[in-house]
Amino acid sequence: GGFEYYAESTIPILYDLNDAMKRREAGIEGNYSFIQFRKNDGDDASCLNLNRVVSPVLLGVDPGGLEGRFRFVTGTAELDADNPWKSLDQILPGGTVPAIADQTAIQWGLGKAVGDTLFYLNEAGDSLKIKLIGGIAPSVLQGNVLISDKNFLQHYPSSSGASIYLIESGPGKETDSHGETDPATDLNRALRDNGWFMTGSSLRLAEFASVQNTYLSIFAMLGVLAILLGTVGLGIVLVRDIMERKKEIGLLQSLGYSHSLIFRMLFTEYFMLISGGILSGFVGGLISTLTGLVSVGYAQAVKSLLIIMVILLANSILWISVFVWFNIKKNYERLLSLE
Repeated sequence: GGFEYYAESTIPILYDLNDAMKRREAGIEGNYSFIQFRKNDGDDASCLNLNRVVSPVLLGVDPGGLEGRFRFVTGTAELDADNPWKSLDQILPGGTVPAIADQTAIQWGLGKAVGDTLFYLNEAGDSLKIKLIGGIAPSVLQGNVLISDKNFLQHYPSSSGASIYLIESGPGKETDSHGETDPATDLNRALRDNGWFMTGSSLRLAEFASVQNTYLSIFAMLGVLAILLGTVGLGIVLVRDIMERKKEIGLLQSLGYSHSLIFRMLFTEYFMLISGGILSGFVGGLISTLTGLVSVGYAQAVKSLLIIMVILLANSILWISVFVWFNIKKNYERLLSLE
């Protein structure tokens, strides 16, 4: 979204942090731009929570402040293509409130899809229907569902202020040891009474990515184990097939075919069969995961698949070469002993 920092406060801040006078009263010395979110407590739907979430954290925000921010990867007909964030101000049929969330949280944390509806209870105890009209690419807002501030206050009128913030910094007075503006020092000092916690957006995204990479590493290890088991199976099939072709190999040797020629014939036959199997599996897997491969965060996936394919081919060549040559030599020695 282009924001440098993500922050939360234990005690909501009641005033607009973009107001220069309010910032001076609070003791904020730097020049910052804030996007403030009202918060209704719920479950964390980000990848940091392994459980399936029913009621994720609900945030209310002024859609105008997010105009041009973040990248939308999915959307329904209710999502304005030109200014998607303004779509949050509309009221859908039946009093349903439109919402936007991180696509990762929608798909994995909630087990939903764009167009599905979430159900909450508002302050009056009435049912509140939230329709997911858009999904954004992985972001610092992962785990939250966003609605407009206007709709949020309509259903939660006692909300006393903002608890979550996205921050852009500008030139200011507070400096660190290198003589540069240090927003963390400035804001942590000025807003410490509100239980202010602030982190860099890149660090927050890296935390999400580390969890996702852990999952991917686990599946990669399972894939490696499957490859090892497949290699053993390949070896067993090759040995059995070559043993059943002893008479054929012996006939070729009796007719004067050289070892190298017999090797090339058998190697070509087995390699074409195995290569065809690997290639068909690779193409099928590539087609089935094409949507994920072209989405954000998966730029290295094709490279990894190609590396795995090369390893499989190299492994196949090794097994074929060893077993074919060994059995040709063994069969030849057996013929010599009979003579």
